[in-house]
Amino acid sequence: MAELSVDEIAQRALALEILTPTQLEDVWNALGTQNVELDQFLATLLRQGHLTKYQADRLAKGESTGFFYGDYKVLYSAGAGTFARVFRAVNTKTGKTAAVKVLRSRYSDDPEAVDNFRREAEVGMELHHPNIVRIYDYFSDKKTHYIVMDFIEGQTLRQYINVHKKIEYKIATRIVADICTGLDYAFRKSHLHRDMKMTNVLIATSGKALLLDFGLAAETDSKAEQKNQRAIEYAALERSTGVRRDDKRSDIYFLGTMFYQMLSGVAPLGEVKERAQRLNKDRFFNVKPIRQLMPRIPASLSHIVEKSMALDPQRRYQSPGEMLADLKITAKRLENFETDEAAETMSVGAAAHHAPQVKKSAAQSIVWVVETDENLQNSFRNALKGAGYRVLIFSTFRTLFDRLDDPDQKVDCILLNAQSLGKNAVVAFNDLAKIPAAVEKPAILLLDENQRKWEAKTARSRWHTTVGMPITMGRILNVISKLLAEKKDQKKPEEPQASEESFSAFDSTPHLMSPESPAAPPAKKNPSRAGRTRFQPPPKKEEAPRAAQAPAPAKEPHSPHGENASPSPSDSFDGILGNLDEFDKVAIPDVAAPKPKTPPFDQILERDVGAMAEELEKTLAEPSRPAPVPSGRGPLEPYPDDEEFFFDYIDDRDLR
Repeated sequence: MAELSVDEIAQRALALEILTPTQLEDVWNALGTQNVELDQFLATLLRQGHLTKYQADRLAKGESTGFFYGDYKVLYSAGAGTFARVFRAVNTKTGKTAAVKVLRSRYSDDPEAVDNFRREAEVGMELHHPNIVRIYDYFSDKKTHYIVMDFIEGQTLRQYINVHKKIEYKIATRIVADICTGLDYAFRKSHLHRDMKMTNVLIATSGKALLLDFGLAAETDSKAEQKNQRAIEYAALERSTGVRRDDKRSDIYFLGTMFYQMLSGVAPLGEVKERAQRLNKDRFFNVKPIRQLMPRIPASLSHIVEKSMALDPQRRYQSPGEMLADLKITAKRLENFETDEAAETMSVGAAAHHAPQVKKSAAQSIVWVVETDENLQNSFRNALKGAGYRVLIFSTFRTLFDRLDDPDQKVDCILLNAQSLGKNAVVAFNDLAKIPAAVEKPAILLLDENQRKWEAKTARSRWHTTVGMPITMGRILNVISKLLAEKKDQKKPEEPQASEESFSAFDSTPHLMSPESPAAPPAKKNPSRAGRTRFQPPPKKEEAPRAAQAPAPAKEPHSPHGENASPSPSDSFDGILGNLDEFDKVAIPDVAAPKPKTPPFDQILERDVGAMAEELEKTLAEPSRPAPVPSGRGPLEPYPDDEEFFFDYIDDRDLR
């Protein structure tokens, strides 16, 4: 098929109602002409947030379907399995995000497959529980069949295990307790699961575990056994233990195997693919007791694992509620229980990245990153996850602030990279100081060398700080670790009073910029604060006045771009945000230089940790400078919707 022209793509997008005439006009205005290459046209649509990559790719291929399912507009593919695909979509009427599970076209003419898909939806719609992914609707018409369900920001338990290898006792116990709670509810509604496995458990960003896919519970065992590997293992277990098909205690056995693997890092039944091997009953009789792998495991944990996996069904837990009771008792005992084995279950990725060691208490801290560059997204994700943090990555600021408005969303630190986001990152950074949910959350703004002048316009505080580029990933991790440690150890101070010149919190900010950065200009006097006493932080012991401690100019850190190169920030996205009130009031030149190459983080990560720590100490010793508080920018509507992105909701590899 010949490549479509720009005009053909534009007209097709309008006809499919993926674009509006106003949006298309915005694109032509941004480009300045309609005589452009297709790649440039699509890139502008993506940058302005009018299309997602999924939508742009389908348009470029000449596709006219797959953009909408009923009232749901598809944003991108979230995963794919043998029988169905899962998409992240948004309801065009309500704006609500949902997951749309679509039966593959090759099964749409198979009455049995369609009937099973329908029964899966019916079972799911009967189950309304916080630990079960909720199904809202089912649609079937000729060759189109889809299910609408909650879209969970998170990852599968399989993905979580792949990262952490072994899970800390308390966290593993909480996850299994969540699963037990949902399973017990389903049992009381007379629904079994019949497909208990790692990929059918989602770990939300809040840490809550949710069950999904009760589809096999609606199928007869003989049909499921022909298609599903886990169903084969259910049949093998029940034949080996002499119980009838659909024994409810089989779900408990396979939940026990998941708990076994979470604690030990070892799959108790091994990893086999052949049907004959899965049906071999010796696999069940040759499972090593978990104490052989973990001699120091608490007795209460080993008891739960062994009882849930007892081959004699009468000795096994008879219901998820019975298992849940033991889990709750054990969870209370673990609150004050620490062992060497527990320390061994922490993430091992930090050493691999030569990153600073993260304290165990901070290992499950959640870091949100706003970054548009895919390579940098991967660099941040790998380094932060390797250091033991949980990571959530956004492509636009609107998604960040939508998450902050949700009281159920948890975050410990926010990272904004102005190198790729431009001066919009500074506007968003300043907005964090105006939002109650973020004002005391540690936030870090990364500034390029050419962006140091913007530091004077940032709303810095004790918890909101800037870091000058070029910078090592190790230094970023050091700053995050330091802020989180201070946040944890802080004692609630008395409420400071602001001065006429500036908020006092900005005066005591530990700036991380180079000492050669320009000082912030004095803020304008605000008559609304007249008569208020300026807050002065307590001086250090035997500390001389600041005026007598002007630091000597520090040597400029070596730039990875070279001595004669000066990287520029990427596109400022002025076309997206429109009027940037704060930046319109100050003289910040627009940088028209091309987007710099991605900094070689892989090389930067290899820098000596000691040198990074010494560099950090020097920058932290720099005296604070006051910065003005920007005036209100109004509502956050200028921030564009993003096409994605929680880093791994459902991965293709987990559904094959």
